[in-house]
Amino acid sequence: MNRADAKTVYLKRPFHERPDLAATSVNYGIAEMTGGAEVTLRRDIKET
Repeated sequence: MNRADAKTVYLKRPFHERPDLAATSVNYGIAEMTGGAEVTLRRDIKET
């Protein structure tokens, strides 16, 4: 990943269902998570 393309997004209630806490690894789609959640912060990271 190029740092110039990095973004920070904080989500409030990103899950529709309770996550499986017994799972070893789970992949979530960013579009799916942000689509149903309240975005509390969205920031582009700029190189200095």
